[in-house]
This record gives sequence, structure tokens and C-alpha cells, in this order.
Amino acid sequence: TGSNVAEDEKSIAYTLIFNNPEKTLEEEEITNFSPREYWTIEAELCDYTNKKQLSAMYYGTNGKKEVEFTTSKDAQKIIDAVKDKKFKVLDIKESQALKNSPPPFTTSTLQQDAARKINFSASKTMQTAQGLYEGVNIGGKFGTVGLITYMRTDSLRISSEAQKEAIEYISNTYKSEYLTPRQYKTKKGAQDAHEAIRPTNVNFTPEMVKSKLTADQYKLYKLIWERFVASQMASAVNKQKAVTIDANGYKFRVNTNEIIFKGFMAVYTEGSDEVKKKEKAIPKLSENEELNLMGVTPQQHFTQPPPRFTEASLVHELEENGIGRPSTYAPTISTIIARGYVAKSKKQLIPTELGFVTTDIMKNHFVDIVDVEFTAGMEDELDNVEVNLENGHKYALRDIKSGEDIIKYGNPIGHATADIKKGEHVHSHNLKTNLSGNLEYRYEPSEVNDIKLDTDRTFMGYVRENGDVGIRNEIWIINTVGCVNKV
Repeated sequence: TGSNVAEDEKSIAYTLIFNNPEKTLEEEEITNFSPREYWTIEAELCDYTNKKQLSAMYYGTNGKKEVEFTTSKDAQKIIDAVKDKKFKVLDIKESQALKNSPPPFTTSTLQQDAARKINFSASKTMQTAQGLYEGVNIGGKFGTVGLITYMRTDSLRISSEAQKEAIEYISNTYKSEYLTPRQYKTKKGAQDAHEAIRPTNVNFTPEMVKSKLTADQYKLYKLIWERFVASQMASAVNKQKAVTIDANGYKFRVNTNEIIFKGFMAVYTEGSDEVKKKEKAIPKLSENEELNLMGVTPQQHFTQPPPRFTEASLVHELEENGIGRPSTYAPTISTIIARGYVAKSKKQLIPTELGFVTTDIMKNHFVDIVDVEFTAGMEDELDNVEVNLENGHKYALRDIKSGEDIIKYGNPIGHATADIKKGEHVHSHNLKTNLSGNLEYRYEPSEVNDIKLDTDRTFMGYVRENGDVGIRNEIWIINTVGCVNKV
């Protein structure tokens, strides 16, 4: 049954790729996307005092915001109206904003950041992390050392000993204002079986162990180490400035964002799928100051189709929708690529013809199963079963669609029963059914038998001590060797 869940996760993964509900456009529409032309206006200005240049974008007139135009003629009308006018600083607004330090890595965020910053696939990230976890010979008195904690985790928790190490390292390396110890809250529904991913010893800095690591190990270890240290550092402080410039009633605007205190950014910056433009510093200005117009030009643009998934954004989407677990993200993506449902090009996951056909078949014939909410709910139900079994609570195995109890048992080890009425059909799987209606455990696999009852019966099965609980078709089952499917 675990394999059935895994297959459903893969189905959801490529269904998301082919039909992304967050972006509302299907892959066919992305492929056939028709770009729309639009224009903006940029003024190149210079202050008379320091002779420093700045660029301002047209913002609107008479209180009306109008930052873009559909044709070059419309843009040219504005240019003709302002090219001989005086440009004057109308208003300057300044504010400060905090950017908080990120938490240490979970499996999901590690895969996302490794994809964005060091161009690792999800599977390469996990393979490299496995080597760091199992141990590397760093020589000297240390010998072979596991450099990171367990890499399959959804927890943000870190031990008090690890936090103390980080506090000591930051205090010895940076000024006191850079230190802000934090414990992060793990999101609801996380299994929280292991700590967050972190270095086992923060004093093993990336540079200290670099010569003992492969190039890939060094890149990933550096990422993990920096993220963990940054998680215990102060927030960065940004100074935001918005300058409004007037030209005879036509407004232009300059927005800047300047880091005035790096905080955690002295160690680490988060990766992003978006390409950010480097902001230019603007000269010191004052209200009512006149500026010299050096030129005003129209700029042509075209709208872009919604971006396809990258491995990083797909992992994020799966996690946000509650699909899969830390151990399944990488194999899910690797499998849909290996099977030819998608191809990878310039980090993007591009659907193939086989993928289109497969998705259409799945949506047409298995619409209830290839569904984000169904798969996420199934994951939650399995977690609930596991919790109840571990705690020795009574738990009812129930029909997924109707919600009616089918099999009941009181202890994790013991007998389970199912009351089936006359005339109903029963599937017995990997069990043999004797004439009295008892289900008897057998080791070897057997065919699924369809039995129509001629009388009401109570079916009984045995729950093994190490039995797993999973799903087969519509019914919760006990083990993969003891189930009663009511059809």
C-alpha cells in the first residue's frame, strides 16, 4: 500500500505540472501563449549639486496611476508633454523594514535552496547529503565524522546544545548586535521525528573541512552550515525610499531599497527563482530640488507566460498541498523525469507528449484519485492510523468514500472483524476464506477472490505485531496481507 501512495504522489506531481491550479493556465495555454505588447517611460535625471544620475519611471498624472501604455504613440504623447518641462522633487518618503532570518533547513527547503543556489537536482541533493550524514574522514583527532544531522525531516526544531554552539560561534565572530537566538515553530501536521538539518558541530566551518570534501559535498555543506548559523542571527534592516518627481503635473517615481544592517545576511541570503534587478543607489535629494533632464525614452515590453515548474517550485507546491513526505520528494521528481513524463531544460520541467497522454488518461478515468485533496487527505489519514496504533487506542478502519466503519479492533495486536450483510460482495486479498467465513492469514500471495455472501457473516482477520496499515482500493486495510474490501 505504501507503493500505491507513492504512485499517487507521482500522479499528483505531473498533474500539477500539466495543470497548475495556482496559475489557472494549463500547459497547452502556456505553449500557445500570445504575448501582449506594452510600453513604459523612463526619465534619466541628474542632480545639479553632485552631478549624480538617477532613473525615474513614469507613474501617472492628475492623481491617476498610469504606469504602462498599450502603444508607442500613447507613450510618445507623455514624452512630448514633459521633455521641455522642469523636473522637481515633490516628495520623499523613507521607512525601515525588517527581514527576519530564515529557519534551519527541512528536507523540502534544502532541496529548494540547493536547486536555486547551486543548481542541484532534488536527487543529487539527497545523495550528497547522505554522504555528509554517513560521515567524512576529516583527519586529525576527529577521524570520520558525520557532518550533518539526518536529512529527511520536516521539523524546524534544534537541540539546546546545538543552539548554544551557534550562540558561542556568532558571539566570537560578530558583534553582539548580530546575535538573536531563536527557536522556530514546526508547522502543523509535521511528523517532527528528527531535528532540522544542521551541522553536527558548528565549529566545523566549511573552510575548515573543504579540503576533505568533494566539490559537491562542500557546496551543500556550506549551504547547510550558513543557513543554520544565519537562523540564530539578527534580522536584516532595509531602508526603503520612495521619491516622487513632478514635471508640470506628470509624476515620475524612484523606489530604492538599501540594506543598512546586514544581520543574518552577513552569512547567508536565500535563493529565488526570480531574477532580481540590481538596484542603483540614488543621490541624496531634498524636496523642491530641481533636477536636470538628460533624456526621456519609451521602453517596449512584452508580457510573459506563467513560468513552468522548476524542481524547487514543484517541491514547494507538493509540500504546500500536503503531498508526500520528506523522503518522497526527490524520488517522485526523479521518477516522472525517468519515465519520460517531463523533460528538464534550463531548470524548468517541460511536459512531454507521453506526459500529456498519461495525464489525460488519469484525469478521464481516475479523477477521484488523481486529486490533490484526496492524496493529501489520504496522507493525513495514514498518519492518524499510525498515531492511534502507537498509542494502543481503539481505531475503526473505514470506507474512504462513505466514512462507515468496516473493520474494528481494540488492540494493535489481535483480531479484527468486519460485519458484512447478505448479498454483498467481498474481496479477500492475500487471505483464504474458509466455509465458516473466517479469514485466515497466509504468507504466499494469492489471487483476489470475489465472494458473494448468502448470509450475514462476521469476517475475522489477525493483526500482526509489526503490521503496517495502508490503503487498497476504497477500504482501510490491515497489513498488505489482510484486508476486506466491501464493493
